[in-house]
Amino acid sequence: MESKLNVVGDSFKNKRKMWIMKINVYIDDERTPKNDKYDFIIFRTGEEFLSFLKNNKNITIGLLSLDHDLGADVMDGTKLCTELLYPDINLNIILPKTDEVFFHSGNFEAVKTMRSKFNSAVKVGLISSLVDNKNWLNLNYKRCLVLDIFLLYLFLVLIQFLCYN
Repeated sequence: MESKLNVVGDSFKNKRKMWIMKINVYIDDERTPKNDKYDFIIFRTGEEFLSFLKNNKNITIGLLSLDHDLGADVMDGTKLCTELLYPDINLNIILPKTDEVFFHSGNFEAVKTMRSKFNSAVKVGLISSLVDNKNWLNLNYKRCLVLDIFLLYLFLVLIQFLCYN
C-alpha cells in the first residue's frame, strides 16, 4: 500500500495535515487476482466494500477491479456501481478519487452496463480512466465459443445416437 501526505487548507495558518492512503481494490465473490503488479485488498461482496468506504474516508483508489455476479442474496456489480456513483441525500458520492477501473466479469451485458455508469464518472474527473477490457472479453468470448462448439458436437452425437437406435 502506498500512502501520500496531502496538505489541505487555504492559508499557511489553517493548513492541516491529513494522510491519504492509495489502495487497489478487487471485488469478487470467488476469484482472487492473478496480477502480481498490484497489491489488492479483496472484498467478496459489494456491501463489504461500501462499509469499508464509509468507515475509511481518507483513501484514494489506484485500481478498482469489479466483478458483476457477486453471489446470491447480495448486490450485484451493477447495483454496486449505482451505489458508488450516485449521490446520497446529502449529495455525497461514496466512491473516492480513483485512477483506473477494470471489469473482470464474464457477464458481457453486465460489463457494458457497468462501464456505461462509470463513463460519466470519467467525464467529470472522478475516475482517471477505464481500463480497456478487449483482452479480457476476447479471452472469455473464445472460452464461450469453444464451449458452444463442444455442446453443439454433443448435441449432434446425441441426435445421431437417437436416430440410429
